[in-house]
Amino acid sequence: MILVIAEKASAAREFARVLAPKARKNKQGFLEDENFVIAHARGHLVELMTPGEIDSKYKRWSLKNLPILPDKIPLKVRSGTVKEFNALKALLQQRKFRFVVCATDAGREGQLIFDYIYELACSSLPVKRLWLSTFTDDGISKAWQAMQNYDAYGGLSKAARLRAQSDWIVGMNASPAVSLTAGRKINVGRVMTPTLTLIARRTEEHRDFQPEPYFLVKACFDNAFWGTLLTEAGDKLARFSERSQAEAIVEELNNQKGQVVKQENKKEMQSAPPLFNLSDLQITAAKAFGFSADKTLSIAQALYEKHKCLSYPRTSSRHIEPSLIPQLPTLVKVAEAIPELADITRQILSAPLPKLSKKYMDSSKVTDHHGLIPTGKNVDLLLLSSQEKAIYLMVLRRFLAIFLPPAHYEKKEILMAIVDREGLVFRSRGKKLIQPGWLALYQHEEDGKSRKEAEEDGEEEQLLPQVRVGEIFPVTDKVLEERVTTAPPLFTDGTIIKAMQNIAEFLDDRALKGILKPLGLGTEATRAAIVEKLLKLEMIVRVGKGKVKQIVATDFGLQVVQAIQDEAIKSPALTALWEDKLSQIEDGTLQEEMYLQELHQYIHSLIVNLQKAPQVIKEEKPSSTFAKDKVSRGTSKQAEVKANAFGFCPLCRGEIIEGKKGYGCSSWKEGCSFVIWKEIAGKKVTVATVRTLLSKGKTGLLKGFRSKAGNAFSATLVIKDGKVEFQF
Repeated sequence: MILVIAEKASAAREFARVLAPKARKNKQGFLEDENFVIAHARGHLVELMTPGEIDSKYKRWSLKNLPILPDKIPLKVRSGTVKEFNALKALLQQRKFRFVVCATDAGREGQLIFDYIYELACSSLPVKRLWLSTFTDDGISKAWQAMQNYDAYGGLSKAARLRAQSDWIVGMNASPAVSLTAGRKINVGRVMTPTLTLIARRTEEHRDFQPEPYFLVKACFDNAFWGTLLTEAGDKLARFSERSQAEAIVEELNNQKGQVVKQENKKEMQSAPPLFNLSDLQITAAKAFGFSADKTLSIAQALYEKHKCLSYPRTSSRHIEPSLIPQLPTLVKVAEAIPELADITRQILSAPLPKLSKKYMDSSKVTDHHGLIPTGKNVDLLLLSSQEKAIYLMVLRRFLAIFLPPAHYEKKEILMAIVDREGLVFRSRGKKLIQPGWLALYQHEEDGKSRKEAEEDGEEEQLLPQVRVGEIFPVTDKVLEERVTTAPPLFTDGTIIKAMQNIAEFLDDRALKGILKPLGLGTEATRAAIVEKLLKLEMIVRVGKGKVKQIVATDFGLQVVQAIQDEAIKSPALTALWEDKLSQIEDGTLQEEMYLQELHQYIHSLIVNLQKAPQVIKEEKPSSTFAKDKVSRGTSKQAEVKANAFGFCPLCRGEIIEGKKGYGCSSWKEGCSFVIWKEIAGKKVTVATVRTLLSKGKTGLLKGFRSKAGNAFSATLVIKDGKVEFQF
């Protein structure tokens, strides 16, 4: 007989459907026939012991016991899983099995789940490894035929064990060291702490940002097109910090003419993006639907396991291998059953599929699993939840797009020089979609830079007329446009995953960037869990009212970052370099003894640095949710006030937040009455004006006010004695 161990019950049922269709449940609840026993775990059943379980002297935290660096960390059965473990242990010790098949998820984490169970069960059965990418009948059958001896995955096992050991060593040493010194309980993690630091620093940058007004000058030529004034160097838009400077330019444009000094037409081609990996899917779903990374992963996992219409979701690859070429027409054809994709799918299948470039098909870029693709199984969309359907269609569109031609654009640029005023050059830009190509799948949803982004740059795209160099057009209108610099955006569920994926962008060291670029912070399988853990610990919180929430550090999270005095443990560089070393262990180019030696050396220096932690974690009143830990975590409401603040109150230095009818002080319950109404004398007050008024104490000259008699007037808004008044 053959023993098969899956990671969970649902996976065991899928294996039985193909390998042992006549199998029935035995007394232990596992599936069995005359040839197979198909058993299952329930995720992690075994874990590393705590220091206190290894030696009673560690039960009470003490600086004199640090660092804790055992030669071997013993295993134990995880709380609440004793029954499941004992059932598997009994099977693993039976000699009736020729061998046992490790059929856990194909990756480091799945490998570790089986390794720990097998070791603690003291089994001596030979082991084979089933490496699965899809739960379709064909996928299971092919993986079964390609099974290898477990030794072939020895490097993966070593890397998985060392990563778990590294996390244990850092957590069991760093958390006590900083907590004992700071006087409050603080969780420190190898990936968690750098992630918290990223969010905390962005929160502070956003909170402390002081907006600065600036002014653009725009001119309309022949009532046909608008241009924006460039700097004298002619390489970027002219931003004036003083209104008077811009107003002087506007005055000079009276009765002026512009001459075309440059007219450029360019053809631009944009090919489809590569396939989704998990992080890309999470980023896109967060932006489109407001899904958290954890939610997107659970939806993708259901499409993979329950509905079997999606390939293995926890993949880091964006490519497929040439071995999939014979299956591609079948995989494309599943989209024909979906009404909104049927026509374009038939178009793709009406001719032989095009040869895919290395942007999409590259064996060297496929790691454990290929990019996310459909499995070829036809699925009834009525059986999918609305969220499952949204994610499935997102993957299908991205997959179909690689078989469609590029999108073609025509880009125009016109430079207009003012005839009687040397040095004034205006730039106009236009972009027109000529052939949609793959964008037909999205109805232009992914059409490059959005109109909103272009407008925020101060240079809207427009349809430009055909002109010739030397032609002269009158200036028929001109405008001074007031803008304000914007704070670095707060992270969202999507952008924090993107930041973790592209962590190299946050480093200055060029050599380090090169090392970190393919690695990122954490893995595809762990990034969502790290964010959720920080939320659970109330070090970060989601804020905002729209579908896409912002993620900010709470007061507690900010104080934790301040308390941790070791910059390396807060830096993404450290954990990413460790991931690089784990990859070297996996492929056999680095010995684990060398890795552990470097790890232990670092832990010694870490303990020294963490004992410098200031006692900055202030205890709140006993009614605090986490009073038992004597830690001020900061409430969600506090975090929301900081995240949504527009500036400081001139009366009490509280924070100004948006209300239904105005922008008021967050300390209004304590009696502060300061407010800036959203409409003053018939004129709507913009966010930019509010920020300028709060930071400068006054605005520039504003038009559009109306008196009680209905007469229009212009005025400057000023803050005087805690009230907003007109200044003429």
